[in-house]
Amino acid sequence: MTDQDLYTLDAQGTGWLHIPDVDRLRPFLVSVVSPSDHWLYASSAGGLTAGRVSPEGALFPYQTDDRLHRAHHDVGPWTLIRVGQVAWEPFRPRAHAGIRRHLRKSVAGDQLVFEEEHLGLGLVFRYRWAFSERFGLVRTCTLEGPGLDEAVDVEVVDGLQGLLPAGVPLKLVQTSSCLVDAYARAEWDPVGELALVSLEARPSDRAEPSEALRATVAWCAGLDAEAVLLCRDQLDDIARGATPRHEDLVTGRPGAFLVASTLHLAPGGRHLWHVVADVERSHLDVAALRQRERAGLTEVIEAETAATAAALDGILSDVDGHQRTADPVLDAHHRANALFNALRGGLPVDGYRVPAAAFVAFVRARNRAVADRARAWLDSLGTGAVEVGVLVEWARTTGDADLIRLARELLPLWFGRRHGDPSRPWNQFSIRVRDEAGQRRLAWQGNWRDVFQNWEALLLSYPELTEGVIAVFLGASTRDGHNPYRITSEGVDWEVPEPDNPWSFF
Repeated sequence: MTDQDLYTLDAQGTGWLHIPDVDRLRPFLVSVVSPSDHWLYASSAGGLTAGRVSPEGALFPYQTDDRLHRAHHDVGPWTLIRVGQVAWEPFRPRAHAGIRRHLRKSVAGDQLVFEEEHLGLGLVFRYRWAFSERFGLVRTCTLEGPGLDEAVDVEVVDGLQGLLPAGVPLKLVQTSSCLVDAYARAEWDPVGELALVSLEARPSDRAEPSEALRATVAWCAGLDAEAVLLCRDQLDDIARGATPRHEDLVTGRPGAFLVASTLHLAPGGRHLWHVVADVERSHLDVAALRQRERAGLTEVIEAETAATAAALDGILSDVDGHQRTADPVLDAHHRANALFNALRGGLPVDGYRVPAAAFVAFVRARNRAVADRARAWLDSLGTGAVEVGVLVEWARTTGDADLIRLARELLPLWFGRRHGDPSRPWNQFSIRVRDEAGQRRLAWQGNWRDVFQNWEALLLSYPELTEGVIAVFLGASTRDGHNPYRITSEGVDWEVPEPDNPWSFF
């Protein structure tokens, strides 16, 4: 197989990297990216963790990658397809003869597709992970019958298991998960057709009230629900032929959302549905979801996920991430490199321009004495945008060496986040790309070495930021050559020694 065989282009013009018979390889970790605050890490075997902002906002438990490779038994998607007396559970740990499994990832990096063929039944089942800014994590499922000789009725049970309630601390998930289950509450809202997974109360041993006021929310579009399951307790019996029993409320068990439905599939036919989930939803969020328009919802969801790819295209344009040569795999490799540089080091929010108010806030955060000393001058800057080079020239007119240094150190970057994933569990990340007003948030953070490596590539696209990067580099280094553990737009973090932690080094 050549590199060209690994690249496909679909009818919508989306490029995909394709790995046929992926189960013949050892499981490996795949990241799926978003232009917003979503994050998702998946094993090629099907296990995954995902959420918003940080591991504290996980939809599925944040685990190290070795555990993700084994997690698909009880965390993430679960599907049962029954035709007559034949029960098919796609993506179970061991595939039997007559099963083929494939994996595809969009060149944009924002979508991941798992596909399984059942040659005996003549069916193909696939699901795609994607993101929606409005709705959260979107799993789009497709069942096709390319090998059917006649129309069949297909019983389907499909959805998500291992859903975390909102507001669970990461340490509790990783060290005392039994307590998370004990406090969990999953309920079905028939009016809004929503599954709500929440905590009965915040886990605590203190004799004081501690309400949990947010929920994980899951719902489906495209399946007529004959029963809804809120935990995985019935799944083994259903796989053996039992009829799914509807559940309205489940407590003290890991949360789930699965829908039982019957489909009629003709030869060459196709049925599509979406399972959608999001974290940390408030009462107002749930009320709004209850009022969502059901008609045309599939088209709305597809438009939302398409907007994700378009937003990533815009980000890649800002860092010269697009190229087109005779080798599409080479182009995809360049795009991925540029994207991950932007993810780690950030990129300019508006070229070389920065709101003057952002500089004022930067000075006040970095040096209150300078901010007090230059208050009148800072107030005179107004609220408009100014190029960073002009800002440095303005600062020079004050003759204040500290103010000039701070003007040089202001980097108008957004989108960057600390480098970390389940294979590097010591690197905690926080993805905050928008402020409370929904505007691009000027901020960056990273491990000292990583962020400068990514800024080297960024400076090829934005050479006028070179002086600012050098100023930050020197400002984050001591006279005798030491550097901090982490640097951010707010300052520096020196590593705190942890004598009992073998991964802590000072």
